[in-house]
Amino acid sequence: MTEGRDWDRMEVKGAQIERTEDGAVNDLSVDLFFMKQPELLPLYLEIERAVRDRLGDFEVVVQKSQITWKGPGSFAALWLPRWKRPDGRIYVGLSFFLEFQVESPRIPYSTEPYPNRWTHHTSVADLGELDEELMGWLYLSKEFSGRRRRRKSRKSCNTGQPIVK
Repeated sequence: MTEGRDWDRMEVKGAQIERTEDGAVNDLSVDLFFMKQPELLPLYLEIERAVRDRLGDFEVVVQKSQITWKGPGSFAALWLPRWKRPDGRIYVGLSFFLEFQVESPRIPYSTEPYPNRWTHHTSVADLGELDEELMGWLYLSKEFSGRRRRRKSRKSCNTGQPIVK
C-alpha cells in the first residue's frame, strides 16, 4: 500500500478477509476499515468471534462503509457509529435483515427497503449485549439470507422467471 493515502481513496470495497486457522485476521482490510476509530477494532473482533462460535462459519466482506457477513447471502452488516448512545459507551453499529419487522427498544431504527425485507439497526458496546435475543435475530437473519439466496438461484438471469427442469 502506498504511504500517505487518505481513507477516501483507499481501495477496500469488496476486499476479502483471509484468516489463519485460529480465526485471526490475516489481512489489512479490517484494520483499514477501523482506521478512523481504531479503538473499535478489538470490540469488532470479539463480536465476530462470538457470533461465529454461535452461528457457525460465514464469509466476511469489507467495504468502505460496512463489513458485511454472508452465509450464504448477506445476513448482517457492521458499521462505524452514526449516532451517540445515551450511555456514552463506544459501540459498533449492527444491521440485520429479516422478512418481518421486529419492534424492540433495542432497535432504534428499521426500514423495509424491499417488500418483506426489513433492515433493523442496533448497536453493540460489549459482548454482554450479544444475548439470546440478539443472537436469535442474527440466527433468523442468516436463515432468511439462505432462503433468499436459494430463490434467486432458481430464477433465470434473463427473464426473472423460475427455471423449469
